[in-house]
Amino acid sequence: LPPELCTLHASLGVPSARVDNLLRLGSVAVYAAGSRVHFLDTQSGDVSYLPSLSGCAVGAIGAHPSGAYLCVAETGCSPLCCVYEYPSLRLYRVLRGGTERAYSACSFDPAGARLATVGSSPDFMLTVWDWKTEKIELRSKAFSQEVYRVTFSPHVDGSLVTSGTGHIRFWRMASTFTGLKLQGAIGKFGTVALSDISGYVELPSGKVLSGTDWGNLLLWNGNLIECEVCREGGLPCHEGSINCLAIDAGRIVSGGDDGQICYWDLSAVEAAEVTEEEPTFQLLPLATLSLAAREEGRAVAKVQSIVTGGDGKWLVQDAAGALYEVDATSWDSRTLRLFHAGGITGLDVSPAGHIAVTSGADGSVRAWDFARGALLHTSRFGAAASACAWASTAVDPTGRTIGVGFADGTIRVLECCADGLRLVSALKTHAARVRHLLFSPDGRLLATGADDDTVFFVSVRKSGCAPLGFVQLAGAPSAMCWADESARLVVACEDELLRITPPGENVDNQVSYRLPLELKQAGSEALRAALMGRLRAERERELSAARARWLEDHPLPDDPIEAADMEAARAEAERGAAARGAEVKEAEARAAAG
Repeated sequence: LPPELCTLHASLGVPSARVDNLLRLGSVAVYAAGSRVHFLDTQSGDVSYLPSLSGCAVGAIGAHPSGAYLCVAETGCSPLCCVYEYPSLRLYRVLRGGTERAYSACSFDPAGARLATVGSSPDFMLTVWDWKTEKIELRSKAFSQEVYRVTFSPHVDGSLVTSGTGHIRFWRMASTFTGLKLQGAIGKFGTVALSDISGYVELPSGKVLSGTDWGNLLLWNGNLIECEVCREGGLPCHEGSINCLAIDAGRIVSGGDDGQICYWDLSAVEAAEVTEEEPTFQLLPLATLSLAAREEGRAVAKVQSIVTGGDGKWLVQDAAGALYEVDATSWDSRTLRLFHAGGITGLDVSPAGHIAVTSGADGSVRAWDFARGALLHTSRFGAAASACAWASTAVDPTGRTIGVGFADGTIRVLECCADGLRLVSALKTHAARVRHLLFSPDGRLLATGADDDTVFFVSVRKSGCAPLGFVQLAGAPSAMCWADESARLVVACEDELLRITPPGENVDNQVSYRLPLELKQAGSEALRAALMGRLRAERERELSAARARWLEDHPLPDDPIEAADMEAARAEAERGAAARGAEVKEAEARAAAG
């Protein structure tokens, strides 16, 4: 949204599964979400934001080794790569021409003189910059698929590593007879299965240790695997993918999909040797920390990123929906943020207060106080939540009733209470994912549309909900809306608009829930008239309320001439309001006739 239209009040989510999207600058955690870079003070909990220069989403972020600069690599057509001073966030340099559509990774070298960036599809271009002069030093295609990370070697000047989908690649800036070139050697997996690689770390010896999809560690010497590391007994180092690796206090730290953080003996890994009889190097972790069950109602965790620090405090990104600060000595953890893991599938706002409800693909339903920027309640269910709607005060005068649809075809009605989200009723109305969920304006009905090509009507009562029946369509409904005060439901299905008159509460559904309702085509003009009528009615209510407030704040003056002028202005405003009211009624009449 353009800044002249509105300003950002709060951003409450974190892209939980993004790779290499977490930095630490002093006591501030830095991550990108949408078109903003977020700065979370881990001590006070305050959050500030830096918008992207172009207004497009942020593709990657990187911190200068001195902590004095921050790189923000954007997305979009010919995206910008911006370098800001920190903490002032004054724009310092803008790098152009590094990639076509989006940046996926960026990193400064240990000296801070060079910056490496990697582009996403379609070019996947690795670019090394003299960023202070905004000049490109070297360029080469990094790979033919997505690249997750790029880093300079902390030990060998001019060496880099990139990794991503099905590969790891080792680069060096080599002097040739035609000048300086980027030369990359693809890691050869040999007899080891091919793996995506998101986590790796360079050891003091110059060898590189990487994770795998199956949970073991690979020790690379050049572009060849020197050995595969597992636990004693041939068990994997982690149950599932290893997503991140780091070195802290002379030990290797790993995190994976099993929600565990493990310490490994650095010297033992560097000296690892294997034979034909023992093709893997077996090692026990020095210590293990599990992040599972840290949030109430959630038993799983997935360690996506670990950022170590010299003060013994780590930042840990849990892709299952949390951001933690972990003490590296005691291994006590403190929750910094809780959020949806994966996509947010629905959003609606309470009619009675500054509370919003969201539904997520992770099966959670969350209530947020968006005025304070705080998470209030979370409820978890066994299936992905696919839609949600907050009922109007016609349904519940207290404004606490919420309807939620799920991927397994279930709908649930919840009540937002002071101590959580209470389940009121649950119905299995569909055989597939619920796409749409709408309370009627009069509060009598709940209409749901799903991927099983049906629209189901439910009677909403104070004591709970009762199923009325469904209407079979030719395809899944792509959009639904109540056309006029609950008298008709308009449904977009494939290439036509259908008008459905909902059933009464006394419908006979003893034999079958399939309703013998006639589906009528709704012309575009009728639909437009209905929608415009509702919009005008809402606008008229807003204008009337604003006029009433203005009259309260502006009483008639004592001067008779001024009072007469103000009365004339009021009369003119009332005539305009009457004309608008006539337009609303005419539009509603056209909608009813259609």
